[in-house]
Order: sequence, then C-alpha cells, then structure tokens
Amino acid sequence: MIGYQLRMEFTEKEKVYLSDVSNLLYDFVLLHDFSVLISEPEYKNYSFTQYFFYRKGRPLKEEHKAIGHTIVKNSPLLLEVIIPSLGAAWVLLQIFEKVANFSLNREKLRLEVKKLRREHYEHISHSREEIVKELKVLLAEKHAENHLRQLINRLSENPIELRDLEIEEVEFDDPPQFEDDDYDNSPR
Repeated sequence: MIGYQLRMEFTEKEKVYLSDVSNLLYDFVLLHDFSVLISEPEYKNYSFTQYFFYRKGRPLKEEHKAIGHTIVKNSPLLLEVIIPSLGAAWVLLQIFEKVANFSLNREKLRLEVKKLRREHYEHISHSREEIVKELKVLLAEKHAENHLRQLINRLSENPIELRDLEIEEVEFDDPPQFEDDDYDNSPR
C-alpha cells in the first residue's frame, strides 16, 4: 500500500515528564484521527461529539489508522508515523501550521504541502486559499471547529515542541488484521 511517512523531530526541556510524552502521542493520535474523519468520504456521517476525545470514540477502520514506524526517545525525541490516507496527511500539515509552539520552518512546511499537492493533485488547479476555504467548509459541515480548536490548544500547551517535519511517500505492508480471539482486550 502507499502511505505518507511523517518524520517529526521534537525539542524538549532538560526535564521531560512521561506525562508530556504520553500526552503528545495521544494528541497526535487525536489529530490524525480528526484528519481522517474530516477528509475521508466514508466518514461523512460521523458526528463530532465529546466522545471524540475518548480512547474508543473514533470509529476508524484498521486501514485508516496511523502506524507507528519509529519512536526514539533521546534528545531530540524522534517520531516517524505512516499515514495511510493522503487526505489525512494533507489536513495534518494544514493543522500543524496553526500550532503556536511548533517552531517549524513555516516556509519548509508550505513547501511540503505544495510538494504533496503537486505529486498527487496535479489535475486540481485550486489555489491554497481555495483549498483552505474547502477545509473550513468541511469543518463547518461536520460541526468540528471546536474540536479543532481544542486539538490545537492541547498541542500548543505541551512543553514538547515540534521542531522539524518531513513527509515522503512510502510503500508499506497492510496493517495486521486481528481476529477477536487473537487479541485479548480484557482488563488485567
């Protein structure tokens, strides 16, 4: 399958609390799932409610879930994730621009978005402004503006900051499919 590998490098303070790392990872999962629910047509009837923030509040199919590729907890923290959905990857990049504490090179991020669009949307002649407007319409239709604001705030408040981001197209194996008998989700 074709997917999009995000390579994210983060900066952190001298003392890094495990809760900050955990929150960052969970907020990234929420942001990814949000992007899928906004961009993939098969979720057009999904309603954003308070349950979105619950662990099992987002009914994503296995093939749409982000895949952890590499996590290196040194200084700096490095996270590589495979995003199976082009639309979700594009929405993620748009949202990263809005997170205040991400000290990304904004011009580099814009070039990554432009490269992604050029590689896969050559037939689309929309300007950046038109595409952002389409995203705003999708958010309004799904009543998801407040959820987006909350996600941006959560990421902005985390002391671990995104410093560098790269995206590239990759091939990956299908995600593993679990039978109910193969996975024991009971409390221990």
